[in-house]
Amino acid sequence: MDPYKVLGISPGASQEEIKQAYRRQAIKLHPDKGGTSEAFAELHDSYEYLRKTNLGRYNIPIQGNYHRIQVKIPLEQLVLSTVHDIDYRDKIYEIELPNWQPDWKYEHTFTVDQYNLKITVVAQINDYFINNGKLCKEIKINQLESLVGAEIKITDGLAVKVPAGTVTGTEISVSNLGFVYDNHRADMTCIFVIKPVQLSNSDMELPLKELVKKYTSK
Repeated sequence: MDPYKVLGISPGASQEEIKQAYRRQAIKLHPDKGGTSEAFAELHDSYEYLRKTNLGRYNIPIQGNYHRIQVKIPLEQLVLSTVHDIDYRDKIYEIELPNWQPDWKYEHTFTVDQYNLKITVVAQINDYFINNGKLCKEIKINQLESLVGAEIKITDGLAVKVPAGTVTGTEISVSNLGFVYDNHRADMTCIFVIKPVQLSNSDMELPLKELVKKYTSK
């Protein structure tokens, strides 16, 4: 059953258009007007389905044949997930988008026929960025951690070991956190940046192990 065909309207119709179409068809299909109970039940079910799934569409500005909006989503979420909750004018839309591609860089427009939308997604860059087609993350560690080595958390439940002697620009690959190519998820590259540590006079009297403990990233 195609609810749009049953009501005689096109996808993307507003709530008011859905309601008016239902009233017109109800007059024709009601059993008291010569219709059948089966046809009227189908009409009612179609109306209820579209009434519920089209909530909030009238709040989205119309340009051309599609509603057009722009949203900002962190780059790492776009890479690691295809389902996103879009909050627009107090309405939440659960949108499934294709896997983010590196050649899209930081902006891409999707057509979502389910909601009659054209969504321009802007990838927000925090510590993550794209370099030579790879997903990269900049990780800052201090001089003491780079000197003796450390274990640094990069995501929830995942940490990487920083080898002793790490310098700015050192790269470490992390499996299965990058872009998806041919149904295979590539690696993500962690790029380390060393931050200077300002030691106090009292720090100078501490052994190296104590200094590392004091200034280790939380």
